[in-house]
Amino acid sequence: MSSNERDIFLTTANLDLVLINTSDASQILKWFRDPEVSQYLNGGEFPITLEHEEEYISEMYKGDKKLQLGIYHRQNKKLIGTVGIHKINNTHLEGSYGIAIGEKDYWGKGYGTETLKTMLEWAFYQKGLHTITLNVHSNNPRGRKCYEKCGFTYVGTISKSVFKQGVWVDRHIMMIKNPLFG
Repeated sequence: MSSNERDIFLTTANLDLVLINTSDASQILKWFRDPEVSQYLNGGEFPITLEHEEEYISEMYKGDKKLQLGIYHRQNKKLIGTVGIHKINNTHLEGSYGIAIGEKDYWGKGYGTETLKTMLEWAFYQKGLHTITLNVHSNNPRGRKCYEKCGFTYVGTISKSVFKQGVWVDRHIMMIKNPLFG
């Protein structure tokens, strides 16, 4: 599928951030079932069926409490992950960031940073949010480095709060504020 066949919402230098559709469900399900991919994600404790994922996608763009997009590599014509601003609170102007690069061949190439910067631009300058928070597991130093590079600061730790692959890991809370608010 080419970018021309996708509904593009945002673009970066190398990527299109596209609307996810039900035909993406099996690919996304494959990523979330991969223990190497899901080890850094919240969730994954319960099995997800294709039907469940398709239903989730079909409801995804109803309402204004989240923006969930696919990360589409323009040159390779390939969906490589998902990204979102979730739990958008339009009163307090805040949201929570999440990303998953599901295609492991695309890890460590800067696509997460590229995606995050574009999502922050949308959240702050188009949506007008004041604060974005995120959780990063203590066993994910590459993720934390990306977030710090993009301006997130460490807020605190909830110790041994995530049980992944038989081990308790700490959850670090990070945040960034909209520079327009000073």
